[in-house]
Amino acid sequence: MHFTSHLDYCNTLLHYNLLLLLMMMMVMMTMMMMMIIIIIHQNKIDKYARLAITHIFYPFAIENTWHAMAIWLTQQIGRRVTIITEDIRETTFLFQRLSMALQKENAVSFQNTTITE
Repeated sequence: MHFTSHLDYCNTLLHYNLLLLLMMMMVMMTMMMMMIIIIIHQNKIDKYARLAITHIFYPFAIENTWHAMAIWLTQQIGRRVTIITEDIRETTFLFQRLSMALQKENAVSFQNTTITE
């Protein structure tokens, strides 16, 4: 690089120092944001870890078809109800009730999409 004066050299040096400072600040801000994300994530884990003492969380989804985990959970609940009521049809009744609830919700969802004037 060719400088015409000492002032040009100082300005160029200042420019590079400012760029370096900005890059360092960006790196520091990125690191701080990453630390904040880690803290937020850990707080969420800690919050829900306490729930595991008193609650059991089990993902349950029924859409157009039953997920294998939903079938398994429904069967487990049905078996436990059967033990209490001594009616071997309880699991079948539970599947029917859940299926009917799903159909009713689908009908309501569909009905809310129609235009009425």
